[in-house]
Amino acid sequence: MSMKRTERDRAILLHKQGKSLNEIVEELKVSKGSVSLWVRDVRLTTSQRAKLNKRGFSVSAIEKRRLNRIDNTTRRHRLVIDEAKGDVQDLSRYELLLVGTALYWGEGSKANRNVASIANSDPSVIRMMMQFFKEILEVNQTKFRGHIHTFSHLNVDEAESY
Repeated sequence: MSMKRTERDRAILLHKQGKSLNEIVEELKVSKGSVSLWVRDVRLTTSQRAKLNKRGFSVSAIEKRRLNRIDNTTRRHRLVIDEAKGDVQDLSRYELLLVGTALYWGEGSKANRNVASIANSDPSVIRMMMQFFKEILEVNQTKFRGHIHTFSHLNVDEAESY
């Protein structure tokens, strides 16, 4: 009998005994994907399922999954953002028109007909909009004004520096 076949049979037996996928992976030193594939058709008794579910729904297990999900999502977002930053550095005039228009549509104030303004805390968005106003709308730099709105519990100097 092959090694894989032996591991598969052992995984099925362990799962029928109420072991979780992670426990089987740890014991057999095989990938979780393999174990999942091997035991996917195993029918557990109600008490076996309840035992596994109880462990999976413990506060610590739920919190661990939540933190891992947040960490993975943050890591994926950071990769996408870092990659996109390189792509956005040199926009054509037409691309700047499109990006600036979309940003103004989403972030701009439309309340005063004589003033164009945006509200955003991301310096790169502010820089992009200033470039849009200067190059596309040909707003004279002397017309630019900056305002910082912050909460009373925050450090004003740090906010201005940011």
